[in-house]
Amino acid sequence: QVSDLEIVRGISGETMDIISPSLKVSQSSGPAETANFYRHNRDQYINRKVFVSIAAIEEKGWPAPDGFVVLAARTASGTEAGGTIPLFIPEDRLERVKTFFSKEDKIARTSAVFYDFQGKDVLVIPRG
Repeated sequence: QVSDLEIVRGISGETMDIISPSLKVSQSSGPAETANFYRHNRDQYINRKVFVSIAAIEEKGWPAPDGFVVLAARTASGTEAGGTIPLFIPEDRLERVKTFFSKEDKIARTSAVFYDFQGKDVLVIPRG
């Protein structure tokens, strides 16, 4: 927050009044290869193949397009969380994907397409 600058030695309230209109605070992009990273850099990655590090997947019963199942993917890099994002998986690959991501205490890295689906950011594992 901008107000955090007030604790910096040499920045007085008067200085804050002068500089605060020019300051902009932005959210951290999150660790690389995570949902938050791709969302923060959306224009660069939307509708492109990306690599994503997934810590866990969870079935939510979300509606899916024909031939797909949608899971919630919790992304992370090391011990740093990177947000949750819908993960579209072809029905015929679901069991393999569940097995791949079911290993306890292991972050699995995979390729997917960071995609805009009906105005929402999702990851899509391609068919085949």
